[in-house]
Amino acid sequence: MFATPNPQARPAFDRAKQIDEALRTHSCLTKRQLAELCGVSPRTVQRDLEFLRDRLRRPLAYDAVQRAYVYTEPVEPIGGVHLTDVGLRSLAIAKAAQMRTSANVGTDTFATLAALLPEKAAERLGKLEQAFYFKSFGEAIIAPEIFGQLVTAVIESTEVSFGYAKLGHAEPETRVARPLNLCCIDRMWYLLARDMVRDGVRTFALPRISDLKRTGRKFKRPKRWAAEKHLADSFGLITGETPKMVSIRFDAFAARLVLERSWHPSQQTKKLEDGSMLLTLWVGRFEEIERWILSWGHHARVLLPAELETRVKHAIDSMQRRYKEQD
Repeated sequence: MFATPNPQARPAFDRAKQIDEALRTHSCLTKRQLAELCGVSPRTVQRDLEFLRDRLRRPLAYDAVQRAYVYTEPVEPIGGVHLTDVGLRSLAIAKAAQMRTSANVGTDTFATLAALLPEKAAERLGKLEQAFYFKSFGEAIIAPEIFGQLVTAVIESTEVSFGYAKLGHAEPETRVARPLNLCCIDRMWYLLARDMVRDGVRTFALPRISDLKRTGRKFKRPKRWAAEKHLADSFGLITGETPKMVSIRFDAFAARLVLERSWHPSQQTKKLEDGSMLLTLWVGRFEEIERWILSWGHHARVLLPAELETRVKHAIDSMQRRYKEQD
């Protein structure tokens, strides 16, 4: 949660800025000297120093020889953050959404931003945070350290190796890849990377990645690479074939629900007189859209192409046989 402002919060930030300026000017100062400078007790200064180090991420250290506090590297002055109300809403929504992801990254960043806001903005942010709530299910379960290492590998264009538990295989396979993007699709995190053995861009689900290591080799990121372009013809993530037109008829009950969301960049809709609706779009592979159609049950009917209609019929027949076998 963002800390809501109180009479002590803002002075603490102001003292942290004062301590920061003093350390940048005088190189090293004792706790007693800092207490006299700020007009507070040594115990309060200790909390301010922890705030400076942990919340504001300053390179603060205690020099046992001089018995004083120092910065271990040069730093810029602490600046303030000024956000409009739209920016504050975006920050509150981003924090609420972040709390619902198993990647669990960014908490410290949100706390630091909140601490840098002016008093009125921080108060407004505290109220805005109470206005939003995210509830989701089926989130990806991934190790934060793997997520962090992959973020670094993407940014620094560093080749990695890892074990990958491919579906249908008992043991993980060793992969060597050049990370291009991390993608979150339908609450699951994926890595888009060039597989060096298969010599092509492949998709890896993060929960199936283990024993991640850097190979030490750098690579040059393709200039024209864009995840949006790579995934443009997919319904979700699976790519690889020439797009085909898909036409689906939804009954009146489902039509309203379908119209409330955007499902694909190529989609077009047409309302019919009886309240039903036609949805057309272009996708290259049918695995994901097939599952999506089946999730609508009897409210959806595939019209085109015949190949997708056949796939859905086979899936329904298989489910019927499965339930009959149980009976």
